[in-house]
Amino acid sequence: MNQQKSRKSASLNTQTRVKLKLQSMKKIKMLVVLVALFAIVGLRAENRMEVSMILVPGVKAPELKLQSENDSFELSNFRGKYVLLQFWADTNEGSFRNFANMQNIVKHSKNEKLEMVSVSFEPLKAVYNDMVKIFDLKSSNSILVENGVYSEIYKRYRLYNGGLNNYLLDQDGVIIARDLTPQDLVMYINQIK
Repeated sequence: MNQQKSRKSASLNTQTRVKLKLQSMKKIKMLVVLVALFAIVGLRAENRMEVSMILVPGVKAPELKLQSENDSFELSNFRGKYVLLQFWADTNEGSFRNFANMQNIVKHSKNEKLEMVSVSFEPLKAVYNDMVKIFDLKSSNSILVENGVYSEIYKRYRLYNGGLNNYLLDQDGVIIARDLTPQDLVMYINQIK
């Protein structure tokens, strides 16, 4: 009988040890899952922070340096003037309509302290060239960005497809306003004297 108790006890000890090992393994698996989950959540939060770090008034606009076949372009060349940095593409009706309205307002304002810089993400160079002619854009104030919405500029300026996509910069390249409507631009032009 003692032998039976002893076997039963050994069997229970073995079962207990197996259960404890399984519980321990479950805890380790749970810990690994939690660590992975926290890592994923942390990366998503970091990405959200990057996205939420939008260029806002009071922040200096990122430098824009572009080289085309005929010209080079640097945003810093416009220091000393207010700059409406207007992003557009003919394929994007909202941005193109806003570009056309803003171009018309700036041209008719005759405010010498304000320059409009046209940055196009137009995929077709021929269309871009036609728009430069139609709107009588200065080559020094207009540039076509290769790779369009996939470009580094598109990402750096936190642009989005559709909509206004513009920045008004002061004489030092600091953002005054973003995503201006034509009415907003008229208000700012009246303040820039």
